[in-house]
Amino acid sequence: MKIIEMFNEAIRDSKIAYFIIDSGNYEKDHDFVSYAWHRERNNKIKAGDVFIYRKPQKLSNNGQFYFYGAGQFSSVEGENAVTGRIINAHPFKTPIMQADLDDFSWQWKQRGASWEHYWNQYGINQITKQDFTNLLALLNEDTYELEEDQEVVKYDAQIAEGNFFVEDEVALAKTRPWQRAWSDRVKNNYGYVCAMCNVATPDFLIGSHIVPVGKDKENRMNPSNGLCLCVLHDRAFDKGYVTVSDDDLIAFSVRLNEDQTLKEQLRASTRRELRKPKFYIPETAFFKFHRLSIFKSD
Repeated sequence: MKIIEMFNEAIRDSKIAYFIIDSGNYEKDHDFVSYAWHRERNNKIKAGDVFIYRKPQKLSNNGQFYFYGAGQFSSVEGENAVTGRIINAHPFKTPIMQADLDDFSWQWKQRGASWEHYWNQYGINQITKQDFTNLLALLNEDTYELEEDQEVVKYDAQIAEGNFFVEDEVALAKTRPWQRAWSDRVKNNYGYVCAMCNVATPDFLIGSHIVPVGKDKENRMNPSNGLCLCVLHDRAFDKGYVTVSDDDLIAFSVRLNEDQTLKEQLRASTRRELRKPKFYIPETAFFKFHRLSIFKSD
């Protein structure tokens, strides 16, 4: 199904309004499940309205804002402190980055030479239907699977509740919606930039487990057991050619001496210290496991 088709009914309704909402403003916010705000700051959102999620610059590690999902409000409840319940949630497989919008033609409000003062400080911006549909057209994905989206949202809710356990038959199945939910969390945690270098193109980024999936059921979905890595550093980390010390310094395996080209590429691109995420800080015990069990130390 085409992505825009999930919102066809809403788009045909002339009473529907369209919004961009910032994530992370309130502790009660739960991505793709519920969103909280105060009516004194916005009294326009109503049941049926649709939106796109924005991660603001202040919560992004790469200095850019980006859009990472869409949904629809099924209900809006509360007097002043309001909670909107969300349906038709679609986490984007690849986010729309700020740099993707340099030539975007906005209808709701014209932008100046920069993004400064463009977004409402309270995190809710009403846009036009044309803005909404044009933004979805920028997605690097042609179709979506409703059942898969529902599974991803279910597992994301499990992560938000602090339940990181995944049973073997689920973890090792060919289709792993839980892993997409976990990977999205990890990449979002690092602002879609590699923790070991400066690669910030989403198509080249991977949510990489520190302790492998087969080694720890309790932490399979723990975002603290994950790094956002580019394809090169993901492979190097997974195969033990790089590791991380207790003080977050990146170390190289002596095995790299066997391939001077690889050694030069890794050393030239790798940061001295691991990039710090915004929320889920990797646990030292996970890195200790990696150093002892995966890293090629000799």
